[in-house]
Amino acid sequence: MDQLPKASIAPNEASGYSNHLVGLVYTQTMQILEGKLNNVTLLYLMLLFIPVYGAYGVYKYRKSYIDLPYVGIPSGPFGSWRAAYTYLHSSADVIWDGYKKYAREGKAFVVSTPGRWMVFLTDPDQIAELAMSSDQKIGFYEALTERNKHGTISEPTLGDYINTYHVDVIKAQLTPRMASILPDIRKEGAAAWNDSLKASTDTWTRGVVWDIALQVVARSANRCFIGLPLCRNQELLSIFQEYAIRAAEVVYIMDISPKILEPFLGWLLMSRHKLPQRATKIMEPAFTARLRMREELGPTRWETEKPNDAITWIIDAAAKKDKSQQTIEQMVWRLMWINFAAIHTTSMSTLYILYDLGANPEYIEPIRQEMISVMDKYGGYNKEALNNMVKLDSCLRESQRWNNVVSVVISKVTLCDYTFKSGKAPFHIPKGTFVTAPATATHFSEDIYGSDAAIWKGFRFSDVREKMESAEESARLQATATSKEYLAFSHGKHACTGRFFAIYQLKMLLIYCLLRYEFRLPAECGGKRPENKIILGRRAADTDGILEFRERKEWAELKCRWGDFDEDGE
Repeated sequence: MDQLPKASIAPNEASGYSNHLVGLVYTQTMQILEGKLNNVTLLYLMLLFIPVYGAYGVYKYRKSYIDLPYVGIPSGPFGSWRAAYTYLHSSADVIWDGYKKYAREGKAFVVSTPGRWMVFLTDPDQIAELAMSSDQKIGFYEALTERNKHGTISEPTLGDYINTYHVDVIKAQLTPRMASILPDIRKEGAAAWNDSLKASTDTWTRGVVWDIALQVVARSANRCFIGLPLCRNQELLSIFQEYAIRAAEVVYIMDISPKILEPFLGWLLMSRHKLPQRATKIMEPAFTARLRMREELGPTRWETEKPNDAITWIIDAAAKKDKSQQTIEQMVWRLMWINFAAIHTTSMSTLYILYDLGANPEYIEPIRQEMISVMDKYGGYNKEALNNMVKLDSCLRESQRWNNVVSVVISKVTLCDYTFKSGKAPFHIPKGTFVTAPATATHFSEDIYGSDAAIWKGFRFSDVREKMESAEESARLQATATSKEYLAFSHGKHACTGRFFAIYQLKMLLIYCLLRYEFRLPAECGGKRPENKIILGRRAADTDGILEFRERKEWAELKCRWGDFDEDGE
């Protein structure tokens, strides 16, 4: 092979040089294969490739470079790797340092995380822009799929094939039916409290709050989803609870793991436990019976006579999808994901509010008196009464602000080069950049929440709402309301769809708890609630924390004042 390809002989312009390079690579490769390559030719080839690869590297670097301040990168070798390790155990500190430094100027900043560089927004207007941005320009599900690399572990929501019709089930079925399902939450919540906590009026009884919260939340939610007796099936509830906890953990572990380990970690962390298969074994008879009922009734009668629960909602939604989504196992997957949303975050929120009130007991009696007066006015445990418990609502919103189950929200990835045009400091980022909003840092901003932003003030929002004349303006400070400055449930088109159910459920469960029990932190806590932990940007309460409970003497009269609480739950 003595000649270069003819097209590469005259490198007198860019295209000619490219052809020359291709021809040279081809020729020298053939010489390597034929054993004809001498040391001079090898040296020439190496010298040729150094600037070529260098130029390509510079091009790629400039193409992907994020022209923003970088935070938390130590000097010296492997700085970004060391910063990513620091983020693992001190993410809140890293984000807060960047926020304090750049928020006043409205500048975004970049942090090295174990999986990637992340851009954090500080300007509320830019947070709003991110929240409302087109999914064709800044992808929400694309970021979710990339971060949650565990594929079939979390199917059917994530992975290469995304089908989130269970989100539509929550929007179209669960939220509009809140008024009709509140009695089920009340009955099963009361029964679960009664079964989980054996307290008397004479002595204080200690309880692990997380264990109580899991039972009360899981049972009351599933009374609405699957009804009696399945909502009390402890094996099924344990599967739902384990899946909720494991799914939250595996997302973060897989995100920081090398790709080569994904199959093994997927099996180790999730697949080997066969949670969907175990849930399907228990739920299959219920789904089979409901499908048979649907067929026997026919379309017209089915619409008027079908049961009002998640089994029906999922079957109806699946019927509009392709056949692969209509298997019982796939539909049980949807039920598991609805439970994931309902159990984990709501149980954690229950834990937070009980810890917060335990550490701030001066709020308990005013909330209790509001509950009684409002239910007297509106006739008991109904949606209208819950909507008018402004002090309780304020405490829940403050607890979410102060604790915030997810510390970073609205995480998206740019699908093209994108320019943030709003805010004090507009900026440009390249395609493939991950962008997010620092919820906890935003919630602790003194510019937004005042000089007492770091203090838990239960009536922070009710004090403001009580002075407002406009009901519409007041509604913007409800616990379910999101904004560019209040991100507990995220914000924008991908805000948490289940937040209305979660808040109504929390209110109903707290009514029972506060009216029936006195509770306090143990003396050895010194009035301080158990500290929260932060792992990979996710805030978690201490699940080993204990409260002491005692039944109130007033409960004997209150439990029947607006209709029996039905502690047997039937």
